[in-house]
Amino acid sequence: MEFPRRPRRRSNIELTPLIDVVFQLLVFFLLTSSFLQPSLRLDLPRGGTMDEADPTPILLEIDGDGRVSLDGEIIQRADLRQELERALTDGRTAVRLSGDSDMTYGLFVEALDAARAAGAAHFDLVHSGTPAPSAAK
Repeated sequence: MEFPRRPRRRSNIELTPLIDVVFQLLVFFLLTSSFLQPSLRLDLPRGGTMDEADPTPILLEIDGDGRVSLDGEIIQRADLRQELERALTDGRTAVRLSGDSDMTYGLFVEALDAARAAGAAHFDLVHSGTPAPSAAK
């Protein structure tokens, strides 16, 4: 026994209104993107010759326990800004931070803020280099 099949209705989608909407969206986004201002202005450094290094930078060392030494002399963390201001008065402008690998990020930020507040023009990070593994043997 054969069952009668109902004829399938084919649905047709009109593409003209869809194309109109897509075109209007494209025009809208093109126009609005041309009026956008950058949200963050960056003054990127230019390549070229290297600045002459400060002959005697201030060496700031912080170990894993949070002890701070400035040019080899152990100081209190609370006195860091005043000691940096005193050290920066003799014409030196660069502060080099040598930190222990166990040093917390909070100590790094505290040292950076103290150096900026004291008037340091340059803040360098010092690391003990490990030789890169050779690619080809």
